[in-house]
Amino acid sequence: MLFNFTQQNCLRRIARNDDTEFSHQSILNVMEKFVKTVNKMDETILVPCRLMDQKSLHSVHEFFDSTDLFEIYNMLNGVKDGLLWGQSQDSVPAKPIETTKGHTRRPSFGSSNENDSGIEESALEDGKENVERIAHDFRRHLHGLTNSLRQMTEAAQYLTWRYQYDIGGPV
Repeated sequence: MLFNFTQQNCLRRIARNDDTEFSHQSILNVMEKFVKTVNKMDETILVPCRLMDQKSLHSVHEFFDSTDLFEIYNMLNGVKDGLLWGQSQDSVPAKPIETTKGHTRRPSFGSSNENDSGIEESALEDGKENVERIAHDFRRHLHGLTNSLRQMTEAAQYLTWRYQYDIGGPV
């Protein structure tokens, strides 16, 4: 129980203890709901190995049909831990170096003509393109993360329900 309390405190610190400050579409609210749902799943599923070799009774998402419920359970806990505690450098793939317009512009430190206005203007344009690309990439990744967390929250809800259904408990 201390583990769950610590996780909730981490999210509350991020949200400054005021959930109403953020919209329901906020990644912070989506993250908190995901963590709470996975914690509830963990509290409900006392014997996770009972999920082994079981398939979904009905499809919440297409991947439920062909995925072992125990694998989903383990994946959800791994994602929750990675979200709250970070990932080791070994588990994060190295990002390839990207170039803009097929080349990478690096400043020349040996040249005495560095103040050439054409070079400065070109560097500013490259910088603006880089900022726009970074902002676009961030929005795209944030949208994808939000959708993934919502799907995984739904998966945790399903696993909780399914476990309760299988053991004959309250559904």
